[in-house]
Amino acid sequence: MTQTYSSFDLESLWSHPETPLQFHLWETASHSQELINQFSLSSLVPIIIAKKGLQKGIFDTVKLDSNFISEVSVIIGLSHDLGKATTFFQRHVRGEKVRPRKLSEHSLLSSFFGFYLAMNYCKGNSLTIGLSSELKPLFNEIIATLVYLVIRRHHSNLKSADDDILDLLSLTERNKENLLQQLTSIDPILLEKMVNDHFQRATSLGLLTTELVFSWSEFYTWLTVLFEGKQTISRKWLRLLRRQFKQQRKKVVNGTDIYSRSFDSSILSSILLVVLLYSVLQETDKSSAMKISMKARRKDISFSEAVMKYQSGLKSFKSPLNDHRNEIFNLSREKAQTVDLDNDRLLTLNVPTGFGKTLSGLIFATTLRDRIIRERGRTPRIIYAMPFLSIIEQNYSICELILRKDFPQNEYKTIPTDILLKHHHLSEIAYETDTVDNSDFTPNEALFMIEGWQSEIIVTTFYQFLYSFLTRRKNLLRKFQSIGGAIVILDEVQNVDGHYWEIIRNYLKALAFVCNIYFVLTTATLPLIFTHTEIEPILPSENVKSYYNSLDRVILDVDLEAMVWNDFLSWLNELLNKNPTKNIMFVMNTIKSSKKLFYDINDIFEQTRNEQRPQLYYLSTYVTPKERLERIKNITEILREISTPKRVILITTQLVEAGVDLDFDIIVRDFGPLDSIFQVAGRCNRHFKSKRQGLVYVRKLLDPLTEKDRILSNYIYDSILQDATEQVLRTYGNKGLRKRIPESEFFTLAQEYYRELRNRLSQDTSMKLLEAAATLDFNKLDDFKLIKDDYSREAVFIELDKKAHEVWQEYEKISKDENLFERKQLFLAIRKQFYEFVISIKPDLAKNLPLSSGFRLLPFESLEQFYDNSENEGTGFLDQAIPSESRSLIF
Repeated sequence: MTQTYSSFDLESLWSHPETPLQFHLWETASHSQELINQFSLSSLVPIIIAKKGLQKGIFDTVKLDSNFISEVSVIIGLSHDLGKATTFFQRHVRGEKVRPRKLSEHSLLSSFFGFYLAMNYCKGNSLTIGLSSELKPLFNEIIATLVYLVIRRHHSNLKSADDDILDLLSLTERNKENLLQQLTSIDPILLEKMVNDHFQRATSLGLLTTELVFSWSEFYTWLTVLFEGKQTISRKWLRLLRRQFKQQRKKVVNGTDIYSRSFDSSILSSILLVVLLYSVLQETDKSSAMKISMKARRKDISFSEAVMKYQSGLKSFKSPLNDHRNEIFNLSREKAQTVDLDNDRLLTLNVPTGFGKTLSGLIFATTLRDRIIRERGRTPRIIYAMPFLSIIEQNYSICELILRKDFPQNEYKTIPTDILLKHHHLSEIAYETDTVDNSDFTPNEALFMIEGWQSEIIVTTFYQFLYSFLTRRKNLLRKFQSIGGAIVILDEVQNVDGHYWEIIRNYLKALAFVCNIYFVLTTATLPLIFTHTEIEPILPSENVKSYYNSLDRVILDVDLEAMVWNDFLSWLNELLNKNPTKNIMFVMNTIKSSKKLFYDINDIFEQTRNEQRPQLYYLSTYVTPKERLERIKNITEILREISTPKRVILITTQLVEAGVDLDFDIIVRDFGPLDSIFQVAGRCNRHFKSKRQGLVYVRKLLDPLTEKDRILSNYIYDSILQDATEQVLRTYGNKGLRKRIPESEFFTLAQEYYRELRNRLSQDTSMKLLEAAATLDFNKLDDFKLIKDDYSREAVFIELDKKAHEVWQEYEKISKDENLFERKQLFLAIRKQFYEFVISIKPDLAKNLPLSSGFRLLPFESLEQFYDNSENEGTGFLDQAIPSESRSLIF
């Protein structure tokens, strides 16, 4: 072969500007092993392989120990950027233009290096002892294929393994030509020396236990023969995975009850292994490139004492409710001290709303963390995941108050981010440690640390947690390397779409026993995701029953007969007159109906004298996040003032259903799924301050804005959820459509509702996702939609006030920066402030607004025409612009 390479030495071969390639490869490899060792993998991770030849339906597993997996990660780290040794990339990294551009790319060539080195590693590894001569090559190819897939996509999202391997087997002539040009531009002596130096160093330091020697000529011969089609890379393994899944599915589906049987968690081992190796490479490659230290990131500080002191310091009056809270707290702490660390990985904390599950969940998690540090010698993170942004701020504040109370010796004014981290898509981009101030991190560095979950306690969303493994997107998968061995609290888990129960069930079980993760499901209405034999209760069942049986805070008044709007208003007027001093919340299903109700209630009180007029509040997603948070804070403060004469009436959509600590005397809710009804009932007489029972009225309302008799709940809820709710409610008590249900019955009705759902909801979506996961078809994981949008939306920046105007001006200035990297850095610094003024609306409502720098803009001078920002009462973006003779928009 004719070489065309230019002269370089090892120091002048760069991976990134002025960063030697040899240094970057070593740093990535050594740190990869550190992360694998910290991840807390199960001692043996099963990989599916044929048992006897390749006979259909006969399967066995080769069990990979964590040492083997860590050594594979070293191979990946040492080879992931070897394609950068080409002259073309070296010119590119120095700022030269290379044509054609593909010649300067490196991922494909690097993935061939990785495949070849992994094959050689497996041939000499003791793990293959005992495998038949037929199965050894297949096992070697399986591991090499994993390495190939991880490196091939380390700068992009994962794809279907079938597609990637098919591409490998059928390279176009153009790709072959480009690869050969790249190969001939590499200095073989230099590359051989660099790789073998790394191998020797890795062996001497114990990173590799198998001695490896890289031969350029052997690699080149192997690759050119592959190009000629004289040898192929087998796809047998993917066929085995597909067969094994179908065999497992047949067993499950043929059972009398799909929920009484389970897939073997080994069907998900392969995808978890790919995601782990991919996530580790994402983390170590980027941290090395960004020159962010990997050292001393973990802290084995105890948090349980802080939770204990916080709980004991709470001001509380003597009452049965507070007695229950204290008992649940103490029982949760005791359970953490006795739980079976090897077998009890799936647990539930099932208590009524308002019974202190937040603190009880935290004392369980922190006590269990202390115990694992003490008995197992590893430090688990605590991940607290919630379904809605509206409750993240509240629960994060509780965590912050707990740690601030006694952490450590009150030496921090604020809790360092590497101790307590809040992460969602609107999080402030700020990161600091006890020794490094936030100002020492660039916005990009701070974002890197946040998105990698470099902290001890992470408060986050279901979205961020579930998409750390149930996706193909690299930016979301990167955090997976941080969740191994964690204690994960899934709060308000009933909000997970029932169509996903089976995929969630199987993934959590696999994560629990392959990745040593402890899951705590906390909820007042526990859905039947798991059978009672699969999940361990934190509280004794007799205690849980007694808590629910003792409840008498609320009466649920349900009328299942559809009600026209005018009849509803007449009923509502009577309700308001009968309760002149009560705080009342109205929860509507659609933004339009919530606005109409707000205007109608406003009309009712229009003639009321100022001193008797209640304080009206309005909330929906058409109000900016900044205003929503301010209003919730104001409402909470007023409701907590027992002596205040001020009366609150709130009109809102379902965004306050779960977790938000509001406490109203009366709630009126438009009809919806039973678990949602019970959740909103948890905002009524929540703290039992009144000796009288709170009242929650559920009415089935017809759309007032259309002549058709369409029930409002049909716009947003699955018919199956509504039918199951009706079925359970209709069979309760009397045969009529009007029901009065005491709170003590909620638990029983919730269980009946979930049993009804289990029988009605198809798990086809889950089964398709499971098959995709089991066969490494990452493309199809895009079908997992935790947040569903039935219609498109458009983002609008609301220039609400002077602050919003300043933020928009800064954003426009940033948008004009021609340097993409600098533009991203500058925006990260203002992202949290920026999105405080952004709402999402239907495109037809936004079409008349100017499009500027990627966002629709509602400028301040046009605010009155398109947006109602009246204090507390403003309904936000208007469905129809207010006509104005004196003002018009000029575009």
